[in-house]
Amino acid sequence: DQPEPTAGPTAAFRAKVADAIARADAKALKRDYRGAVGVLDAAKLEGPGTEPLTARRRDLVLAADGLGALVADINETPSRYARIEMGPKFVVALESADAEGVKGKVRGGSTRYSWASLSSERIARIVARMKPQGPSALAVASLVRELGFPDAADPLLVAAVKGGAARTDVFGVLARWRGEEAPQAGYVEYENRFVTPKERERLVLQARIADAAVRVAHRDRKVWEKAVEELFSLGDDARDALVSALLARRTSLFAEIATDKAFTSGRTK
Repeated sequence: DQPEPTAGPTAAFRAKVADAIARADAKALKRDYRGAVGVLDAAKLEGPGTEPLTARRRDLVLAADGLGALVADINETPSRYARIEMGPKFVVALESADAEGVKGKVRGGSTRYSWASLSSERIARIVARMKPQGPSALAVASLVRELGFPDAADPLLVAAVKGGAARTDVFGVLARWRGEEAPQAGYVEYENRFVTPKERERLVLQARIADAAVRVAHRDRKVWEKAVEELFSLGDDARDALVSALLARRTSLFAEIATDKAFTSGRTK
């Protein structure tokens, strides 16, 4: 006997999930990540179809932990945040922080900013002063991603692993962000970020091609001829770079000859 097909989530249920996530995102935009998590929990949605909600909740929990780590670091080591540019020619020395915002010294007194009032760029500038390691680096990576700077999260994930965070935890988060299954052997590090093994092979090849293409312009015959041979050896992947490099070299030589006094003097003409 064939088992009866299991009914998937209804359109109404999916709409409830989407609405809960949208309301949580509105909280997150105000840097209220704990409140955003509370919105998702209050929705009390369970079962098939809640996977997007569950994934969003995980990221918001991490972002809340990341903001908490930033607050703790400002309170413990305010010297790191002695000169934060909060506006054109307006510098603040941060003294303390809490879940609501930051307080700092300015010339002639003190000032306070709520997290909600600060732009993503300003908060990211403050976060850049941190030196998180281990699990806290993973949390801060989620925070900067929420702020709209996914590239800034990459080196933090590397710092997380180097600082002792479980590779499975970090790779699971990265795979979720990338919308893919984590490689069976795990991600590999390349230039202070994690990529798949295939990506690293591609990036290494691209770097090798780019380096050889630059050397084609070298004045030393041995150097540029060796670079051309290397590009030839890399096959079709390097074809366009080789052609462009040789054309650029020819253009450069023509320009050099055209301006040479031996060919521009009246006597020669």
